[in-house]
Amino acid sequence: MDFDLIDLADAPDLVETCAAWSFGVWGCQSGGSFIGSQAGFVSALLPARQAFTVIGRRDGKPAGMASLRASDFKDRPDLTPWLAAVYVHPDHRRLGLAHALVRRVEAEARLRGHTQLYLISEHAEALYADLGWTTFDHVIGSHGPAVLMSRALT
Repeated sequence: MDFDLIDLADAPDLVETCAAWSFGVWGCQSGGSFIGSQAGFVSALLPARQAFTVIGRRDGKPAGMASLRASDFKDRPDLTPWLAAVYVHPDHRRLGLAHALVRRVEAEARLRGHTQLYLISEHAEALYADLGWTTFDHVIGSHGPAVLMSRALT
């Protein structure tokens, strides 16, 4: 794979790129705002941060992202933490970047002492199943029918 993975905290100039991707894919259809999306990524820069975002770069340019967040589905506040905001730019899909991003977030969650991770997905259940995630519920998310999945981090 010809990607490198970097912590957003080491490339704060990419916050706006992450926010644009996030708002464009999820926020603009669910009543969010660009500023709200941006604030979520800025929280990954704070010294005592609970959030974490990894950026995948190809040829030095941002190609994708994935985040670790305390929550990503308001109807299940009992579940934490979450794999969230997994996005790969269309020019860089089907090259293994999504897998690398997910694995990096899983590793970060383990480093932080978490033993379980959750996600919500409207369209990528097969991708996550291939990575060892298990569907445990069907819900209605902000974009319609979705699945909740989990992965043990042992």
